[in-house]
Amino acid sequence: MALQIGTYTHQDQECRVGISRTARLSAAGDLVETSERWTVDGLLVAENEGDSAAQLTQNLTTKMTALEAAYRQRNVDLTLTLNGIVHNRIRNADTIGGIRVVNPPSYEDGSNAQGVTYRTYSVVVEADIKPPSGPGASDSFIVEWQETLSMYGGGPLFQFTNPLAGMPVKTTIQQNTPYFAEQSGMCIMRGRYYVPVPIFGRAALMQRPRIDRTSPQYRGGDKYVDYRTTWSYLFGSPSPLAGEPRRQPQTT
Repeated sequence: MALQIGTYTHQDQECRVGISRTARLSAAGDLVETSERWTVDGLLVAENEGDSAAQLTQNLTTKMTALEAAYRQRNVDLTLTLNGIVHNRIRNADTIGGIRVVNPPSYEDGSNAQGVTYRTYSVVVEADIKPPSGPGASDSFIVEWQETLSMYGGGPLFQFTNPLAGMPVKTTIQQNTPYFAEQSGMCIMRGRYYVPVPIFGRAALMQRPRIDRTSPQYRGGDKYVDYRTTWSYLFGSPSPLAGEPRRQPQTT
């Protein structure tokens, strides 16, 4: 087993690698991304066993320095090879924001000859990987969608008159009132903002729509994702308004 990150290659059989994956799905059930976590546990061994303890420690320290520098590299690939065959790989180009070293090289065991002739270490790296196909492979698709259509108004308008004595009296103020509808919702899109068209058309709008855009999530490098938009349209009409909230668009 050989592990390589960027330009640095671990010694053959130096470490063992555990890989776990968690899928993130859109509200429609499409794969948005896969979060991959590699846990690396390894052993550095000092060379030239005939040297003094100080020389062995110096050799080991040099190896530790190189290991730590390797996991500070940015925008690189991570490759695991078994028997000369690429077994697993995270390509930087396939990630959203590159590889993240969430636990840099750590040396938790200081017992016995640790730090003199050998040193055990652990590293944890993570990456969010775009799917190779399907909606999630695009930089522009809907991750989450919700819309509400509220209807009110129409018919007569009443109010209560309060006499000096006796019960309040319900009286008609207007025989007919306008019909109103409010279209409101939220959309999270992977690579851009999305604003739907007014359900009842712009001619029925009572005022300019309210559109709120939230800054996208930064994932490192030049990667920004999850553009969130909320909207509110207020409509008015002398006749009844009929409609339903829009379902999540199938295409964008």
